[in-house]
Amino acid sequence: MFTLVCLGVFWSDPFPLVHHVNGDLSINPWFDRFFAITSCSAFATILLALFGHGTKRLLLVAGGLLLLFLTYGALLSNGV
Repeated sequence: MFTLVCLGVFWSDPFPLVHHVNGDLSINPWFDRFFAITSCSAFATILLALFGHGTKRLLLVAGGLLLLFLTYGALLSNGV
């Protein structure tokens, strides 16, 4: 659930690029933090699914892979 909340933050794009004095643009530090949190929690979902049993384990792995795919899709949608 936490990963889905972070994905909602990604898709709404509340963190614009940071403008520097010399005219350069860079990624907002908060965007990097949310990306790290979302990626780690998606990987943790997949890792913890290894300790499950039966079809529930396969559903958790599929869900974790879907979250990971959506995380990278959100990263690419923000033009990074």
